[in-house]
Amino acid sequence: MSLLCVGASAQAAPTPKGSDGASMHAAPIEAKRLIHVRSIGTKCGKTPIAMASGRGKMTLRIDETRSTGTVLSKHIDASKGVISAGVGWDVTKSHSITVSGSKEVPRGKYGTLKAYVKYSGKKFDVQAMLIPEGYKWTLQKNKTAYKPIGVCFAYSE
Repeated sequence: MSLLCVGASAQAAPTPKGSDGASMHAAPIEAKRLIHVRSIGTKCGKTPIAMASGRGKMTLRIDETRSTGTVLSKHIDASKGVISAGVGWDVTKSHSITVSGSKEVPRGKYGTLKAYVKYSGKKFDVQAMLIPEGYKWTLQKNKTAYKPIGVCFAYSE
């Protein structure tokens, strides 16, 4: 990211020098953080992670363990460490989810049982700040992170 100076003078003031002759003023550093972090509840994923189907009378059963990771909004202009600190969990780690469920299919019917990852979400804004100047601005608004927390089931005949 480049910085533009507006209204800068054509003459610069002398820069203090250290004992080695180098400038004592460090270049500004851009630091990022999450602000306005808020819970947005839970949602179920869109792609099934397990499925069972068959004609009744029978019991459909799903028993499986899957590993799944955090789902983030696209194009977040902050590191995963900054996002992890802001939302309160490590967004780089996968979580193991045990899928276990069953559904009775009535005689003569054909049923399908699908399992989806259930997520808990947080919404946030990304803020940048120039250090040492202290100038702050919001880079991005309404970005999301979803942590896998369990399973949702859907049954259809």
